[in-house]
Amino acid sequence: EKAAKADYAKLHAQFDSALLELETTRSKLREEREARARLQVELDGAFAQSHEHQQQRDEAEVSKLKEEMVRKDKEMLEAVSKEKERAEDAVRQLDAERERTEGMLGEAVTTA
Repeated sequence: EKAAKADYAKLHAQFDSALLELETTRSKLREEREARARLQVELDGAFAQSHEHQQQRDEAEVSKLKEEMVRKDKEMLEAVSKEKERAEDAVRQLDAERERTEGMLGEAVTTA
């Protein structure tokens, strides 16, 4: 009977030891899961922040491109306006030349 009690006590101690080991393992796994969850939250936050910064950079780039486009449009309009003025001057000069030529032809016809 003493041997049976000793075996029972030994088994009980092994059982308690196994339970303690199981609880330790569960605790470690819980800590690891929580650490992973915290890491995922940090990663998600960093990604969101990175995405926000990229979006701000993209918006700034689009804004720069729009400004450049507006500047080039103004330059083009100025160039077209100057070309139009030159064309109008050329037309006025041609009209004046035509009038002189017609006047000279008219005089030549009247004198002849």
